[in-house]
Amino acid sequence: MAVMATIVGLMVVVSQVSANVGRVTVTPAPGQCSGLVNKIIGSGSIKIVTAGSVADCCTACLVSDSCVAFTFDSAEVKGGCFLKDNADDVGKCTKGPCTSGVSGRSPAPSPPPPPPKLQLACLDPTAVLRWPFCNASLPREVRLADLVSRINVSEMGSQLTARESSALDRLGIPAYYYGTNALHSFREAPCLNGRCPTAFPTPPNFGAAFNKSLARAMGRSFGTELRALYNGGAVHSLDTWSPTINLARDPRWGRTAEVPSEDPYVLGQYALGYSNGAQKGPNPNIPMIGVTLKHWIGNNVEGGVGKFSRHTMDANISAYDLASSYMIGYETAIKGGTLGVMCAYNSVNGKPCCANPELLKTLRGDWGFTGYITSDSDSCADIFDSHHYAPDAVHAAADCLAGGTDINSGGTYSKYIAPGIAAGIIPLADAQAALRDAYGFRMTLGLFDPNVTDVNREIPQTVIGSADHHLASLTASRQSMTLLKNDLKLGLPFQKGHKLVVIGTGVDNINSAMMPANYNADNICPKQTADGTPQAGLGFNSDCLSTIWASLNKTNAAAGGTSTLLAKSTCSETWNDTSIATAVALAQTADFVIVVVSNAEDEGGEGNDRSSIALASDQTKLATAVFTAIRGASGVQSTMMMINGGVMAYDELRDLPPSILDVWMPGVYGGQAVAETVFGQNVPSGKLPFTMYYSNYTNGLDIDDMSMTAGPGRTYRYFDGPVIYPFGHGISYTNFSLSWSPTPPPQTIFHDESDATTFTVVVKNTGTVFAASEAVLAFFKPTVATITSLGGAPTVIKQLFDFDKVFLEPGDTTTLTFTVNATQLGLVDLEGHTSLHPGQYSVVFSRGCVGCSELTAPVTIAGGSPIRLKTFRKWW
Repeated sequence: MAVMATIVGLMVVVSQVSANVGRVTVTPAPGQCSGLVNKIIGSGSIKIVTAGSVADCCTACLVSDSCVAFTFDSAEVKGGCFLKDNADDVGKCTKGPCTSGVSGRSPAPSPPPPPPKLQLACLDPTAVLRWPFCNASLPREVRLADLVSRINVSEMGSQLTARESSALDRLGIPAYYYGTNALHSFREAPCLNGRCPTAFPTPPNFGAAFNKSLARAMGRSFGTELRALYNGGAVHSLDTWSPTINLARDPRWGRTAEVPSEDPYVLGQYALGYSNGAQKGPNPNIPMIGVTLKHWIGNNVEGGVGKFSRHTMDANISAYDLASSYMIGYETAIKGGTLGVMCAYNSVNGKPCCANPELLKTLRGDWGFTGYITSDSDSCADIFDSHHYAPDAVHAAADCLAGGTDINSGGTYSKYIAPGIAAGIIPLADAQAALRDAYGFRMTLGLFDPNVTDVNREIPQTVIGSADHHLASLTASRQSMTLLKNDLKLGLPFQKGHKLVVIGTGVDNINSAMMPANYNADNICPKQTADGTPQAGLGFNSDCLSTIWASLNKTNAAAGGTSTLLAKSTCSETWNDTSIATAVALAQTADFVIVVVSNAEDEGGEGNDRSSIALASDQTKLATAVFTAIRGASGVQSTMMMINGGVMAYDELRDLPPSILDVWMPGVYGGQAVAETVFGQNVPSGKLPFTMYYSNYTNGLDIDDMSMTAGPGRTYRYFDGPVIYPFGHGISYTNFSLSWSPTPPPQTIFHDESDATTFTVVVKNTGTVFAASEAVLAFFKPTVATITSLGGAPTVIKQLFDFDKVFLEPGDTTTLTFTVNATQLGLVDLEGHTSLHPGQYSVVFSRGCVGCSELTAPVTIAGGSPIRLKTFRKWW
């Protein structure tokens, strides 16, 4: 409680009021002040006057027509009396005793904010007459050539620097901010007028959902909201430095939680959906924003486990692996129109990624990329500092520009472009080429055409955090719930209104449901005043979020049940014998038991790989003790819930619990989605986007070895050993069947790359209780013995080439039509070239789950010689 003092003349009367008010509302009698001891009321000050006492300060406030509150603080300024025009509750005095009071006047109504200044170049009415680059009727290349010719060498470095591309007032060009991270929420964008950007579950949840529309919906949310924030003047950026689509080829990789899958096709479809949703808006000619794919390429080691870090790694990757695995996701999205690429810290085969002109030719020449390229956080500096590829920083800047890196995130360009050009080390033409690409990207977004009608500029603030976007986030969380094992009698779903016990790690921690480390936004919930009025820009607030535990408890309590929690909030808090014994005793009192295991906040993350994929030993011991104790108990149902950022090896626990539910890191609506799933309101339909290996899989496997066939083989495409659960596995509370309609011919024959055929698959919900969604996965499998033209190149065991998802009521059926193009069966040779190789193949349609039936159709590629589809560009 804070102390309230009423001042009448020189007399102080004390009473008690709440300390948690957001705005002081006490109304004194005329000619009196009401004050708080040792607390500041009112932000800022309209005037500072000399006062000898609290009473003098009160009098000064009363005689000032605009004074709403005052603070008398002799420690801050001798005799200091601060007069305020507002009564905001600021907080405690920091330098000693103070007294604040209110005059009883209402704050003057704030004038309506002026409309935000348009963040466009060429706003001056005479600009089109003075500068051809402002003339929208001229060809784009003419405009860019004119603009670039006007940039002084001294200005080039700052113009090509991310996050501080400064304004050029002499040319009417505003500042621009490259680098809004939007992995699953905006990290750098604020709330605006009480509306906060929408946050989504983490990328593995999208991979698990196997629903292409979800990535498009997230992208659309990001695109419309970032445009609205830009229109409102809250941000100076129209690009996202996301998504991350590096291949999760080793389960120890620290950034696995940033990507949707270990499969290159899934990566490509995710990036394509994200890009199309974010870029394609109401104006068919001008994108809403530009999406930036990262990290091009081979950024698959963070450090701490192998010999190298992401800054020092020179990844030795074969032409075969680059073409068949590492490049696929980028190629898909870039050919689909993505406007940005971020080059990686590491080198590949002797050349730093940001300084490799051959990689640039692949992007711009082979794939038709027309956007801009940025470095990762000063990966241009790594060319000298870490890789020692360049002799000094100036030459590193030169190499980075020559490699096609248009924007540098860091200080290398701003420091060294001008002196490098003066010294003849950096060709002026290379810096000007980067300017053309950077300005060309902004021109593509309509930022140099104020007189051209663009409905993107009319996207309103009401789209920020809209109900539709929140529903898209919740839907992604719901559809990602992945049931790996279940006994309907002993496991899920639970009944509400009974005695529930929740035991485990991270279930009461909102960070476990979201992305740990450095990609969570701090703008998800708006701060509010005491009366509920939203206020923007006051920092992180989690009041609008519900942990998994809170949602379970709320749902069960609403039906009259009781819930008990015994939890460790993070992985760093361990379970000992005493706490495990307490957990066992508690579980034995319950009707329903959830044991939560988590790797959400373990050692893995950006900059740090995981030394082991095994579930922490204390959590394993806890789960073993609890499930052993309640096994066979009459009427008790239980499940093991995994909060998981990729791969978690829980070896001996696979067979112990009657049910296993992987919820991944399900986001701001994760608590709701999990509670709905546990209590049967949402039927799990997710499938594993990663192989769930046993913990010994990584024994002896060099994390720095980038070969997909290293050791026992990497990912489901090359590893056929025992696993806890395979890629694509996931079951439901109901059952489904697949059948042909019509039955395909005994043999489909492709003669050239233009051939295609269709397969129609009937999906039926054979259950009688639950309406549910189901994903159908389409793979192809080469029959290796029949394919003789690969020259010793590895061959995938199988490869996903399509998937779709349907929702069915009990007993209902639907049909899915899959078009199989001959080009989808292309295989890569040792030189990295992709061709149709004659031989036998199988096309397989599967629900992915272990033991579930599949539909298989044989396909033959006829002919005597391979048919080249793509030529790989080799630089080593």
